Amino acid sequence: MGKQDLSPGGRVAVGLAMTALGLGIVVLGVDYLVQDPRKLASGEVATLPAGVAFAAGGAMLALPERLMRTRALVGALLITAFALAGDWIAFGPGERQFSGGFSSGPVAVHLSPGATLGRVVFGIGAVILDLLTLLVWVRLLRKLLGVANTSADSQS
Repeated sequence: MGKQDLSPGGRVAVGLAMTALGLGIVVLGVDYLVQDPRKLASGEVATLPAGVAFAAGGAMLALPERLMRTRALVGALLITAFALAGDWIAFGPGERQFSGGFSSGPVAVHLSPGATLGRVVFGIGAVILDLLTLLVWVRLLRKLLGVANTSADSQS
């Protein structure tokens, strides 16, 4: 069987469902924090940007391609949400526990690197995503505000 794309109506339906689910996660996360603001140091706070990322991904799927500016804005929000989740894991207050592993045939390895190494690894990824997010927002705002791209102008 080959790969089959969703119909336009299917894309909208799946996209809207994803958006609703993501927004539901955000609402639950906000309610969690409103009940007790001291929970800001807990790991569950990372669900807020994860919910935004899920909702933005659904919106990207549901929005028609002709709405390029709206899709670009939602795409920038998606990347921002990913960056914020990484920032929270790496730099947010509270205790973190990291574990992982891999297996190859009969050999399975479980790793428990500790909080410091885990935060460093997530920190490297978070900084890279932060820089990418900054680049995306600068380019988007320049395009929306009609500012000419000086490097492209100099190559013409």
